[in-house]
Amino acid sequence: MIKPMRRLKKKGFTLIELLVVIAIIAILAAVLTPTVTDALTRGKMTGTLSNGRSIFQALFAKDIEDPIFQTGSAYPRSSGGAPTFANSTDFWKHVVTSGIMRVSTSFFSAPGVPPPTTTNVTDFTEANNAWCISANLNDSTIDTTPLLFTRNLNVNQLQAGTDYAGNLTESSPFGRKGLPAVLKGGSAMIFKTDVLNANFYSGGTNITVLRP
Repeated sequence: MIKPMRRLKKKGFTLIELLVVIAIIAILAAVLTPTVTDALTRGKMTGTLSNGRSIFQALFAKDIEDPIFQTGSAYPRSSGGAPTFANSTDFWKHVVTSGIMRVSTSFFSAPGVPPPTTTNVTDFTEANNAWCISANLNDSTIDTTPLLFTRNLNVNQLQAGTDYAGNLTESSPFGRKGLPAVLKGGSAMIFKTDVLNANFYSGGTNITVLRP
């Protein structure tokens, strides 16, 4: 006589096993979330730095049709000559309206610094501008002098030997995560707080920064 086959019982998770799995997932999420967040921020900073390189190339390329440095003052001035600019927002407006860069003013925004709501250049305000630019530089200024950098470096003047480690602010873009910057010589890099003093500015004179 053939005995009927026993039906196999399906074994499910016990409550303890389920809690262990949930705990492991929570631990992995806690460990990986900062890494993922940092990677995303790094990607955003790299994209912003790419914009900075484009700005540099547009302003300083010698082979473009109408370089901004054709009038003898190769860099924007804050006073004492024409044209002069009170802040970097006015300078970027000039760059756009004069056709030096064929972009909209939204190009100068960044994560946490929203673009203007319209394409009208008059609607571009300091709230939409992520970029500072150094003024009153000249051809003799050393190439390691910072030329362009994002507004989260909260200084009006840079001086050799000053410690900037505390001068990255919590403000956008990027707060104290890093500082996208382009130097006068064309080098582009993301500075961290622990190397700002050693690498950001090695010249012997003050420079004036046109902030937004």
